[in-house]
Amino acid sequence: MKESRAWIDRQWQVLKEIRDSVQTQVDRGASEEEAVHRIDLPQLKTFKGYERALEIAVRRIHRELTVGLP
Repeated sequence: MKESRAWIDRQWQVLKEIRDSVQTQVDRGASEEEAVHRIDLPQLKTFKGYERALEIAVRRIHRELTVGLP
């Protein structure tokens, strides 16, 4: 059970790091495409499928922050 909580906490932290990075780009006026190319989180590169997963997350969060939820 303790490992499960640690895993959930880590996933939450990852999402927070990505969201904070996207928010910074949105605040700077970056387009979705610009945000995808500018955001690099080296601390997460050990995750399997890092580049593709990061791109998907950045695009989704950017849309949520600029257009709203679908």
